[in-house]
Amino acid sequence: MFNILVVDDEYLSRKGVKSIIQEELEEDIKVLEASNGIEARKIVDEQNLDVILLDINIPGINGIDLCRYIKSKYADIHIIVTTAYDDLATKNKIMNLNISKYLEKPIRPQKIVDSLKKILNINNKNLNSNYSEIYINKLKIYILNNSYKESVEMLKEYVDFLYKSNDEKVLVDDINNFINKLEEICKNQNIYIDPKINYKIVEMKKGNYNYLQKNELLSEFVNLVNNIFDSILIKDNTSNNYVKDIKNYIKRNINKNITLEDAASYVNLSPHYLSKIFKKETGVNFISYLTDRRIEVAKDMLEDENMPISNIAIELCYSKSNYFSKVFKKKVGLTPSEYREQYLKKKLCSLIK
Repeated sequence: MFNILVVDDEYLSRKGVKSIIQEELEEDIKVLEASNGIEARKIVDEQNLDVILLDINIPGINGIDLCRYIKSKYADIHIIVTTAYDDLATKNKIMNLNISKYLEKPIRPQKIVDSLKKILNINNKNLNSNYSEIYINKLKIYILNNSYKESVEMLKEYVDFLYKSNDEKVLVDDINNFINKLEEICKNQNIYIDPKINYKIVEMKKGNYNYLQKNELLSEFVNLVNNIFDSILIKDNTSNNYVKDIKNYIKRNINKNITLEDAASYVNLSPHYLSKIFKKETGVNFISYLTDRRIEVAKDMLEDENMPISNIAIELCYSKSNYFSKVFKKKVGLTPSEYREQYLKKKLCSLIK
């Protein structure tokens, strides 16, 4: 039996690598996991390990210090270091620690398998590494958690990964597998009956990949995922929950210079997608809604005659009071001074009566 430890603080990456090892290596292999350096060191001390796949950027004990520790006590353990940063200085430090392999992310699953085969002297396996599995598993989690932003980012990463291959057959086969898995997700979520989704998947499954240009393929995938999220939002009415959260966010941060990007980050959506569902639910775009709420607050503040209008403008994140006055008049039909004057007159009349 071979004992392999995968050390990575990113859950999906860790699970993906573990899945590759278990599926592609037919040897009797035990794969352990650690999400930080402290946890990894404990496993190293307690288990008889053959290979460690170590992401260099981990919390607790950093990857370089962990490498030093392992090599000082367990020199026979092979270490494959992975990193998302092409840092020559860091690479030189790591290579001086006598590691077995240095791999830069994103790493093709076949590269991981080949490295392990060489280290463990496994040469008789018929491998069929299909790295779309890793990405589709990530995408499934993001879709189930309504994480649109992460879904689109993952698609970009996947397409980038695909186009590192020069083998068109591998590319097409992997795309087919990815589309089939997306179809399964849609069926499991009871949204495959949506005509837009059904049509898009049927068209993509025909295999007429006249959109094999990288940007065109990404656009196809993103459009499909947009349709999937639209259907889920309609089915579960989750768009209303997002809008409710954003309204509360605006209310709590009305005196801050918040943007559509800030609000999108708060609910874990892309700015484009948030803008789309916000307009759909409220009938106005995000900026208009934010401006209306600020004007309502400004009206309340203007009722305090001792508060300078310039201070009100600053309080509501208008850097120039004349711009604030311009916006206020456009919305209310009166300048802030005119509104205050009108309010005070009404107040005085009510007191006299």
